[in-house]
Amino acid sequence: MKVPISTRFHQVLTFIPILLIALLLTACGDDNSSVKISADTQAKIQAYLDQQVAAGEIPGAVLVIKGKEGKVYTFTSGVKNLETGDPMTADTTFRTGSMGKTFTGMLALQLVDKGLLSLDDTVESLLPGVVTEHYQPELVTVRHLLMHTSGIQNYFANDTFAESYVMDSIKTYQPTELVETANTLPQICTPGQYWSYSNTNYVLLALIAEKLTGLPYKQLVEERLVNMVGLTNTFVPDIGDPYMKGAYADGYINWFNYWGVLEDKLVEHSDIDPSFPWAAGCMIASAPDMADWGISLANGTLLSPELHAQQINAQPINLKPGSTFELEDGSMMGLGLVYESQYDIMGHRGQIAGFDASLQYNVAHDTAFVAIANRSLIAPKNINQILLYNVIHMVFDEYPEYAGDGITTQALDGITTRALDSKSTSRPAAPGLNEYGQLL
Repeated sequence: MKVPISTRFHQVLTFIPILLIALLLTACGDDNSSVKISADTQAKIQAYLDQQVAAGEIPGAVLVIKGKEGKVYTFTSGVKNLETGDPMTADTTFRTGSMGKTFTGMLALQLVDKGLLSLDDTVESLLPGVVTEHYQPELVTVRHLLMHTSGIQNYFANDTFAESYVMDSIKTYQPTELVETANTLPQICTPGQYWSYSNTNYVLLALIAEKLTGLPYKQLVEERLVNMVGLTNTFVPDIGDPYMKGAYADGYINWFNYWGVLEDKLVEHSDIDPSFPWAAGCMIASAPDMADWGISLANGTLLSPELHAQQINAQPINLKPGSTFELEDGSMMGLGLVYESQYDIMGHRGQIAGFDASLQYNVAHDTAFVAIANRSLIAPKNINQILLYNVIHMVFDEYPEYAGDGITTQALDGITTRALDSKSTSRPAAPGLNEYGQLL
C-alpha cells in the first residue's frame, strides 16, 4: 500500500535516510490516486464557481480537478472577453503569472541532477558581478534563490519600474536590466535569515540556467519541461511580443481598486511584454495543462528520487518582523514550491495584470486543483481564497471551509463603490501586494 505523499512534507523527512525516501517515492499506488466526484458535488462546485465569478465581477474562470490516474473534471464560468461574450472553455489559455516559477525552479533542479549545478553554489561564483556587493552575492546560494531567502529585493519594489508596469506594459526589458533594477534597492536581510518573496530570485535562476547550458530560457522550458510532460497548450512567449494568440482569454483589472490610480473601473489589460516578469512569471497556459504539470511536479517525474525528496521537504517560513506579507497559517516553503498544511496542498499561485491563477496539489489524495480567472486584483482576495479552498472542502470534506471573508456582493460593493462619488477624493485601501506579497 502506498505511503501517502503528505507524509513527505512534514518535518520527519529530516530524519528519514535518503534511501528510505526513495523507496517511499517509488511505492505502488492505490485507489486514492483516482479522485471520484459525485454528480451532486459537481453541480455544487459549478454553482459555487458561478456564484463567485458573479460576486467578484470576474469576467470568467476555469477550474480543473484531476487525480493522478483518474478522470478530469472541468468547470467553466463566464466569458473570455466582455465585448464579444465568447464563453470560457476548457482549452482557453491565460497568462499564469508566478505559477511559471515552478518551471524555472525545475530547470535549476534538473541542472543539479545533471551535476552541472549545486544547491550550495553561490550567485557570485555563477554570475560574477551581476548582483552588487551589498546583497552579499558570495553568500547567496541557489537554495536561497529557490526558497526566497536570498535577501535580494524584488525589482518591482522599485517605484519607477512599477509605474512603468502600470503605464507602459508593452515596454521591453532585458533580463539583466531586471537585476540591475533590484541592485538599486537595499538588502532585505542577510542571506538565509528571513523569507521574502522576490521575482529577482527566479530571474537569477534562469540566467544561471542559460549560462550553464548555453541555451535560451524559452528553449530550455519548452524542450526540457513542456514537451517532456506532453503539455500542448503551454508556452513561453517571445520577449518583445506582448500580444496573446490563439484561444486565449483577455485579462481585466481595476487599477484604482488596487492602488488608487487611474479610473475606477474594470479595464481590459491583456498586452504585457514577457520581459516584465520573464522567468518569474511570463508563461501562457491552459488550466488542464497546469493540472498535468502539477501531477508531474508532485510525483517527481522529472527529477531523481533523492532530489525530489529535497524539493518537497518544505520548511517553516520565517518572515521578517514587521513584514506586510500575507500568508495562510501553516505555509511552508520547499525548493520552488509552497506547502499549505491546512488543506494539505503544495503548488504555487500566480497573478499578473489581468489574470489570477493557482496550481495546487492535494498530497493526501494525489489530486491536482487548478483555477484561473481573467481578472487580477480581485479586491482584496486571491483565487485560492475566493474559490479553490472551498472547492477542496467540497471534494474532500475532511478539510475545512475557508474561514476568511471571501468575496460577497456586499463586501465587493464596500470596496468598489467608495470612489464612485466624483466629489470624493478618498480611495479604497490597497490590499497587500498579491499572491505571496508582491505584484507578480
